[in-house]
Amino acid sequence: PVLRVASASATPGTVRRGHGLHVQISTDLRRQAAPLSALRITLVGPALAGQRAAIRVLAPTLLPFRLTHVRGAHTLSARSSTTTDLDFTLGAKQLSHAALFSLVDTAVEAGDPVFLIELLCECDGTGTMPLAQIPTRASLIRASLSAGGDASIVAPGGVPASLARQADRQRR
Repeated sequence: PVLRVASASATPGTVRRGHGLHVQISTDLRRQAAPLSALRITLVGPALAGQRAAIRVLAPTLLPFRLTHVRGAHTLSARSSTTTDLDFTLGAKQLSHAALFSLVDTAVEAGDPVFLIELLCECDGTGTMPLAQIPTRASLIRASLSAGGDASIVAPGGVPASLARQADRQRR
């Protein structure tokens, strides 16, 4: 990935009252000085464990989502090696906090598997590449939401090799 994630957390969104998931990501290394654009987010691995069949079937057709209103994106669009912190809200219009907590609780009850949140970008016309990868579990997201963002969503141990390979296949 272009950025090395130093930390990441999640809080309930505040753009629209009672809706969304706000994600904050801190980075400490930028490996690519070229301008980056077209930010998107996808999930890799068993992120939807335990969810209704309709959700599991539809999600792959809807992902990756285009990210808009990303604080820190202007730094990425410059030809620079400056690291940046990113934050954005997912589901500000449609994802109620009740639905968010229900999705997270269902994934925890289904075994709480490790999955990958992958941010994607376009790099200077060379195609799609991984911007950042965050290995996580639903239980870590739930803990961060409950702690107001004071708990990390990053799973210890780094990105599992099997998820890294799956992410590479998904991007092709």
